[in-house]
Amino acid sequence: MSDNPRRNEYLLMTLLGAGALFVAYQVYKHNMSSNVSAPNNSNRTKVILKDINDVPYYNRPHMNRVISNQNECKQALKKLRQACKKYPVLGLDCEWNNDRNGRRKVALLQLATQTGLCFLFRLCKIGYIPEELKCILADPNIRKAGVGVETDMQYLLIDYQADGAGAVDLREMAEICDVPLPHDLASLAKQSLGIIMDKTWQVSDWEADVLTENQIKYAANDARVAIELYKVYDYNMK
Repeated sequence: MSDNPRRNEYLLMTLLGAGALFVAYQVYKHNMSSNVSAPNNSNRTKVILKDINDVPYYNRPHMNRVISNQNECKQALKKLRQACKKYPVLGLDCEWNNDRNGRRKVALLQLATQTGLCFLFRLCKIGYIPEELKCILADPNIRKAGVGVETDMQYLLIDYQADGAGAVDLREMAEICDVPLPHDLASLAKQSLGIIMDKTWQVSDWEADVLTENQIKYAANDARVAIELYKVYDYNMK
């Protein structure tokens, strides 16, 4: 220390300020780590629940692309392929009707990209799965995330002869990340994203001539939530 009292006071204040900044930074790092840790981590900041209808990210109609014919497919698949080059993961989900004979053919295939853009392929209107889309579904380097995604892919194979590869079941990722049961999509969204999903439109006519805005929103968000969960669990597993 210098013999100059004023200089000593200045140096002391500087050291204290630096120390306070260091402590504040360590607290910040701890809080950030807690927020992204496994959901059952005792140090994790409590999730604040929000209704999915109140979260802007899940309420962007312009990000929902309904594909009903071959021409729309061509444009959609070009954008889908470009998205997969940047981030080779898709949220995948399927919708179908049931009748007294059981499950009908898959009516709607939803694929969501990391940006939240979601393509909804109305297979009941198109009548088949285009070869380019089959290639994406069969590409093992493009991961398809969802709850029970292997079952969805099996139905696509049975109904439209589309092989699937790269399936990632979110239930398995959630188990590795120690997320408490149950592991259905709505429960995972609530526990890991702090979102309460609206399942009102789960049972509706997916073969209707025109899908309602509520159906479109519901279907798109199922796939969108899937890829958001994938990103959270993938981060925690690294």
